[in-house]
Amino acid sequence: MNKIFILFALLIFNSSFSQTYYWKTVNLGISSDLYGVNSKFAVGDGGKIFYSGDGGVNWVLQQSNSNANLRAVASNSISSGVTVAVGLNGVILRTTNNGSTWAAVNSGFSGDLFAVCLIGVSYCFAAGANGTILKSTNAGLNWVQMNSGTTVSINCLCLGGSLFACGNNGTVRMLQTILDTTWQPRNIGLNIILNSIYASSGNLTAVGNNGNIFKSTNSGLSWQHLTSPTVYDLKSISGPWIGGSSATLLNYDNTSSLWKTFPCPAAADILAVFNLTAILGNPYLYVAGKSGKLLTLQSDTSYYYSNLNGNNINARFGTGGIIDNKIVDNGPGFEWPKGSGKNAVYTGGLTIAAYYNNSLRMAAASYRGEYTLGYCSQGILYQNTFFRIYKVTRGDNQFTNYDWAQWGLMVPYGAPYKDVNNNGVYEPAIDIPGVKDSKQTLFVCLTDADPTKHILGEGFGGGTLPLGADIRFTAWCYDNPGYQDMQFFKWVLKNKNISAWDSTLISVVADPDLGFVDDDYIGCDTTRNLGYCYNADNYDDDENIGGYGINPPAVGIVFLNCAGADAVLSSFTYFNGSPACERDPNGQPIGAYNYMKGLKKDGTPWVIPSTSPPRTTKFCYSGDPETGTGWTEFGGCIQNCGGLLTGTQVIPVPPGDRKFVMTYKRQNQRLNPGDSQVVLAAQLIARGTNHLNSATRLKQLTDVAKQLCQNGFVIGISPISTEIPTKFNLFQNYPNPFNPMTNFKFQMPNSEFVKLIIYDLLGREIAVLVNEKLQAGVYSVDWDGTNYTSGVYFYRLITGSFSETKKMVLLK
Repeated sequence: MNKIFILFALLIFNSSFSQTYYWKTVNLGISSDLYGVNSKFAVGDGGKIFYSGDGGVNWVLQQSNSNANLRAVASNSISSGVTVAVGLNGVILRTTNNGSTWAAVNSGFSGDLFAVCLIGVSYCFAAGANGTILKSTNAGLNWVQMNSGTTVSINCLCLGGSLFACGNNGTVRMLQTILDTTWQPRNIGLNIILNSIYASSGNLTAVGNNGNIFKSTNSGLSWQHLTSPTVYDLKSISGPWIGGSSATLLNYDNTSSLWKTFPCPAAADILAVFNLTAILGNPYLYVAGKSGKLLTLQSDTSYYYSNLNGNNINARFGTGGIIDNKIVDNGPGFEWPKGSGKNAVYTGGLTIAAYYNNSLRMAAASYRGEYTLGYCSQGILYQNTFFRIYKVTRGDNQFTNYDWAQWGLMVPYGAPYKDVNNNGVYEPAIDIPGVKDSKQTLFVCLTDADPTKHILGEGFGGGTLPLGADIRFTAWCYDNPGYQDMQFFKWVLKNKNISAWDSTLISVVADPDLGFVDDDYIGCDTTRNLGYCYNADNYDDDENIGGYGINPPAVGIVFLNCAGADAVLSSFTYFNGSPACERDPNGQPIGAYNYMKGLKKDGTPWVIPSTSPPRTTKFCYSGDPETGTGWTEFGGCIQNCGGLLTGTQVIPVPPGDRKFVMTYKRQNQRLNPGDSQVVLAAQLIARGTNHLNSATRLKQLTDVAKQLCQNGFVIGISPISTEIPTKFNLFQNYPNPFNPMTNFKFQMPNSEFVKLIIYDLLGREIAVLVNEKLQAGVYSVDWDGTNYTSGVYFYRLITGSFSETKKMVLLK
């Protein structure tokens, strides 16, 4: 298994498909091997036959009245209901009613049969051991044996203009018409076991053991030995798909004219593949194999999203670049507490705006999102089936989570992982996908390079030409106490166009709906780089239908300074206000850009009320709601437009539906081609003793998130000094003796990979408290001995250049 995962990790794949697909594993409840599959049936050992009449959604076990080991199945049409299955010891089973009843047919042949093909209404062919080919002219009721011209095993049959057969010793045979009696040799010319052949209008592809793939464009008169990405035995081909041993699945890439490895979670030999494109008009694939494995690869034409729900928050992320995406089906956008049905945010996203060759362009994400899966180069969109939202949860492995198994595909694009052996190389099944110590991680590659995604109805600006932006987005969360009400985001954005972005602005646009929609206030904290929403009074309406009731919480987003991000909140504005210049800039890129600059839609400055002379600001409602200091919505607003600094003063501002824009300040607003910017943020929620205290609690929780960020997102290990030590030291734990908690402190003068391990009296390792690379500094980590007996224990600090062991006593 490791070989397969490593192979996946090392290759960057392309595909002939431009849509996104997902795998669905069908639980048949059997362990018997499946050898044959078509559009309606899957067959295998022990007479197992499964039927699906709904395109592979549901599969029902048929009463085959046989224990034979079946090897192939064929249906002549969707409407007639005739299907024939063949197997070992000459077994032929036949149904005329889509499998409701099956009857055994005696062909007079007792050898093994490996292949079957139904043609039209009446003709049927079967093939097997010793060069045997059988023919029926009445849909499988009666059979006669044909002269194949060979005595080697015939392993496959395929119709494509003519009827073709393949088998051992590189054998290929062609029956030009179904009325002919002579099979013409079309051999490969090499002594290779061929297991399957696909024919289409004289173009043939034959596959066999040891990864061999052959192609003919003249009905088998001559053959080309193709480059294969695998050495595993190839068992079955159908259209652009090849399946084989060790979960090998290949897909033909039209762009490069090469067969390329395609990720498949089969985790066992693939014995049969069936491409349904020609039958159903959809790019579906069935995969069958060892141990009852049956999978379907399905195109997902809906709006794609995934939920981050590893702690108290359940938030949804879409491939259009939307965070807290509630707009698709009114499902959870930002649900808190998880499972409560109460939502705090309706939608949001990261919007980029810049001048490209003196023309304003945007990559907007607020309601629908102008991003798509994939990446771009020189402004050109590149997509393949491997780009999707990947999600891993602590405790997953390559067998329980398909995204975990395929994480290596995204590592070259920046997907995070824990480097277990600290060698700087991602090794599948060894290293751990996701942000270290997180409960859950999402990762997705996005780009705005698809012009069809740029629409005037996006919600915040939108509809310009693409910027040519690449976004590598990571979202993660922790379930550790103290961090259960926050989620973290990392956007790595890059100019992947051919010209510079000038006057670049980057903003988070959010539409918070804190429970009931129309009783919200907003504010910002410039010292914390925080934008937030809280309830205008101490009761959030309609508690029974999603409101928070008494003492409603506050929700917010904070820009973080760490891990390559240099966040400064450069402005905090809002829209959906009363005057025209404060309304939604839907389809108005210039208006959206003005909001991002800290102005109103028409370029008018925001004015702080009750100031003389009028004082302008780029930070709306930057006061403190609980203490009443500074400007809050309780203090009112100035409804000014047209560039004027005076207008109607409204005190207080009426509560309502709020939407805000918080802009990330860049030191250099020009991004040349290839330049990148890291934006790090957290969204979080807190509930206090009342609606105003909730805003204060949110600010305090923001400080916790910021400190975790400054600590390098190290959970359980806390830096306790900014001074750089001059030497290594492992201090005595305190308290000692202890029951049940104790603390360890150690210091290191330089950056090294560190292990802190606890051993029992027999020298057995019972806990690993630290196992990672740390920067120079002084650190503290706790240990809970609740689950251990009283006695003497040892703890040891190990680095590349230092090791020390000390003794401690757990006394209960």
